Amino acid sequence: MANWIPSLFRIAALGLTMSVGAHAALAASPAWFGQALPPPVNDPAVPVVDTLNVDLPALLAKFGPGPTSPLLAGDKIKDDLKTIIGFSLKSKASGDFLWGRVSGTPAYYDTVTWAANAMKAGGVKDAHVEDFTASLTIPTAGELRIVGDASYGEGTRDIVLQSMMVGGRGPVNGTVTAPMIYVGHATLADMIGRDVKGKIAVLHTTLNPGMYSADEIGRPALLVKAGAVGVIEILDQVGNMQAFDADRHGCGTGFCFTIGGADGFFLENMLGKAAGAGKVVSARMSSTAKEQTGLKTANAVGTIPGKTNRTIIINAHADAWFVGGDDNGGGLAVAVALARYFAAQPQPDHTLVFLISAGHHTAGIGIPDFRLKHEKEYVTNADFIINLEHVANTGMVRSLTTTHDNNFGRPMVSTSTEWPKAVAVSNRAPFLIDVWRKGVSCFGLALQRVVDNNPPGEMGSFLNIQRMGSILNPAAAESYKALPNITNVPITQMISVGPLYHATGEGVDSVPAEGLERAARFHAYMIQAADKAAPDLLKGAAYTPSAGCPATP
Repeated sequence: MANWIPSLFRIAALGLTMSVGAHAALAASPAWFGQALPPPVNDPAVPVVDTLNVDLPALLAKFGPGPTSPLLAGDKIKDDLKTIIGFSLKSKASGDFLWGRVSGTPAYYDTVTWAANAMKAGGVKDAHVEDFTASLTIPTAGELRIVGDASYGEGTRDIVLQSMMVGGRGPVNGTVTAPMIYVGHATLADMIGRDVKGKIAVLHTTLNPGMYSADEIGRPALLVKAGAVGVIEILDQVGNMQAFDADRHGCGTGFCFTIGGADGFFLENMLGKAAGAGKVVSARMSSTAKEQTGLKTANAVGTIPGKTNRTIIINAHADAWFVGGDDNGGGLAVAVALARYFAAQPQPDHTLVFLISAGHHTAGIGIPDFRLKHEKEYVTNADFIINLEHVANTGMVRSLTTTHDNNFGRPMVSTSTEWPKAVAVSNRAPFLIDVWRKGVSCFGLALQRVVDNNPPGEMGSFLNIQRMGSILNPAAAESYKALPNITNVPITQMISVGPLYHATGEGVDSVPAEGLERAARFHAYMIQAADKAAPDLLKGAAYTPSAGCPATP
């Protein structure tokens, strides 16, 4: 007995020493399990992909024989783009949570008013704003707070992820606090053994290359259906951008938030280290939103009379989430340049109708309102419809040599030309496909090599007005029944959805002047070709491709 009592004291003392040592080690451990904190949200005035401090130039805008009008020069169009982006930055400066040229807000109305005035000053005598009212439901405040705890390391305090954005049309209102559970890409294999009920699911979405081409579309809604009280969607993207979309994940009024690449890299790695330490980390998600009705918004319409009442309609939507450099500042700037150009040309055979439309990103009712007002005047007489959208976003690739330690994969570097664009011709008319061929060979456009027959986006309001109009504006559903679906008029567009799509990194430096010039001169040629073409060629008659390049507008 006397021999082992001192041993007990020695063991107790040893245990005390070990306990003190363990607490000292914990106290000395860095915050958040040693995971480096993310950088601030990106500054929209600073390129997330450097297009300025580069070694090699952008691909020059070189064309065939002239006259190459100065009205379509890339630098001039980019000056207009800077003006357009300025309206978005005013929205940000005013403190708007979901900022940009959002239809129904002053920033949007200023944009569309500028467009009408710019066309008028450029020689389009009949250029004006057409007011109407719309509803708008968007988040007006929100926060994603990762809840700190001293057991996560010395100095661990709450961290607010600055790239957070509330997703969906909502409205998403309220606050939820719950433990987080990582679900990978939320495939069936990822979900084996994972119970998301009562938890906040953390989903990793790989842009492919944009949000709307990711495999994870719709999975946030499935996680909510499975019992998750919220979803944090990591967007595997360059920098630490905010991003927004209204309907991709389908969560409705559920708490489905997105975060940028650098914030996501922190969260994913921190959760992995927390699990290794046997810890569970919680998050607090909060959002407020407004349902607003009767908001003043508008289209702008500029008309150049032709020798006949047959029309060619050129559409570009003016609204945007965030900066909206390529989506759709570039398309809008090119539309205004084309209006100026054709105002200075000899009178065309067709009447040219430039529609600067509203609500593409919100209620999408700009084109339906235009049709209600101008169906007999312009739409019934249309021979051709062109949509200008996402015309010149910079190309980018993953670096093969450079690495970084605060984001996924390797960093992006800019390329010498623009992001390749999808092309659609609704009736696949051989004549129009040949026009696009010349877009590649004579104007240097970077395009996919298969021509689709289904132009995505708001062109549905021409192709199927009875369905789209009723969805977008139920109050006018009966009025849309009197409007025909456009099945006999070819509709065409090129469009890209790259890594900066719907994100705060899509600034002025992500849209090269050379790309804007390529888009403008090509579309001027397309309009001229369609204006002179026999009607049956536009409708899809057989056509033998012509050789050589046309004169460059």
